[in-house]
Amino acid sequence: MITFLLTIFLLCFSTFTFGEEKFYRQADEFYQAKDYQNAADFYLKAFEKDRKNAAACYNAACCFALIGETKQALELLDKSYRLGMFGFNDDKDFDKIKNEPKFKELVEKAAKELETLQKNIPESIVILPKNFDKNKTYKLIFALHGQGGNPKELEKFYREVAESFDCILVLPYGTTALGREVFGWETSTSSAEKKVLAELEKVFTSYKIQKNKVVLTGFSRGAYLTYQLGMKNSDLFCGIIPVAGRFELTEDETKIANQTMKVFSIFGSQDDKKLIESNYQAQDFFPENGVEIRINEFPVGHEFPNDYKELLTEAIEWFCSE
Repeated sequence: MITFLLTIFLLCFSTFTFGEEKFYRQADEFYQAKDYQNAADFYLKAFEKDRKNAAACYNAACCFALIGETKQALELLDKSYRLGMFGFNDDKDFDKIKNEPKFKELVEKAAKELETLQKNIPESIVILPKNFDKNKTYKLIFALHGQGGNPKELEKFYREVAESFDCILVLPYGTTALGREVFGWETSTSSAEKKVLAELEKVFTSYKIQKNKVVLTGFSRGAYLTYQLGMKNSDLFCGIIPVAGRFELTEDETKIANQTMKVFSIFGSQDDKKLIESNYQAQDFFPENGVEIRINEFPVGHEFPNDYKELLTEAIEWFCSE
């Protein structure tokens, strides 16, 4: 199972029925408990609710492979491939069926398509304010999607808030193609940093931007990168908003150069315990380095809380206050 698939599902929650989300969550709980038979059954129920739900289909295939139901696993894996899910060659859940001819065929097909997709990762999505004036100077929100997501999914969480502040909103694609509409970030943060800095430079060149009113934000893996890139390049941002992201301190980020940068962290109390603990470590680290931080914990899992618009608004108002 690829754990980021739940992130895809949660990012798109508004397009799923309550029953479908309920089945998916129950399936995930069974999977975590290693009850793969029940997990498979509930992933299938979620998939039956929406035959376009590649995440549920893929994870059902994983579970059937784990319990030795080879035929069912391969049928579902083929369906998930057709729905755009790739990158399953390294998934250990398929170890029992990896020598099957059909599995090898799907791996080969996916590899060829991924190679093409990697060469054609789209340009960043840029959303300009209503009544955009090329002679006017604008604030900027730069938002990073999670692992296994894409900017189109993230856009809906930020677009209305960006419009309310008359901001330019930029949503780049990750550095790696994982499927037809699925993108990710390489393990090393250096490639992400290189891309983010290059995309920022493009925006600064193409539009008039208030350099002291640039906000960096992201979800999940994008939030982890928000922490990392924000600390390392604090002179570029007035504030960072990690949503459901893990804070990690490395030797390169023991001090923050720009102490006027602010941090507004959002995460769920039902998320991974280590992720939660890391955010409270951030609550200690930033003030020790002269940087203000606000921690916002909500009774949700690895997702945006329901009142995300109000939270994002609060954060940007705080960042942009004189």
